Amino acid sequence: MILDNIPNIDYKGALLLATSILALINGIIILRNYLRDRPKLKVIPVSPDYYQWWFRLKNEKHNDKEYSGIGFLVYLDIVNEGLRDVSLKSWELEILTKNNRIVKLPPLTIPQPTVKLHEIDSYKHIMVLGQNTQNFSGSTLIKSGCMVSGMAYYYFFGFDKPIIKDEFIKGEIRIKDVFNNKNKCKIIFREKSLAEVKKLVPLIDKIPY
Repeated sequence: MILDNIPNIDYKGALLLATSILALINGIIILRNYLRDRPKLKVIPVSPDYYQWWFRLKNEKHNDKEYSGIGFLVYLDIVNEGLRDVSLKSWELEILTKNNRIVKLPPLTIPQPTVKLHEIDSYKHIMVLGQNTQNFSGSTLIKSGCMVSGMAYYYFFGFDKPIIKDEFIKGEIRIKDVFNNKNKCKIIFREKSLAEVKKLVPLIDKIPY
């Protein structure tokens, strides 16, 4: 009979193969959409010739060795060039020391920086990244196509000092979002006196580390 010449077909195997191919195609589509829509954070120093400062703090002695205290204050714009809203997870500062050691510094809490403008009794308040103050919520949620701006303060303390050249210290800000996407930006810190820095953050030399 004619039906006797029809080969046996493994319908179960064919269905499993079709399901696997469909899952692979869906996975490729999801990955393509994620790569297209993923957050793309970019970190940019604000007024790099002015607001990127390092300053000397009180030295301390331990076991007959003098340890240097150095503060770093940086003003940043963080832009989301992607198509998905995202929040910042971390923003660390990396500094290279004279012993060729990379030190990672986390941001510290500081009082809200305030700049007195030329007008009498007129002030400009500056946001501190991730910190709730009387004027800012401290939210680091960055919507697609938008940015968040703010200052960050870092403290270095140790016998192995950062490399200082012509009164400048080079560093690198490394940011990470909640999806672990990363970016970085080189910063050149200009030396400022503690007195000048305290005009912006009066109690910065009293902050515990």
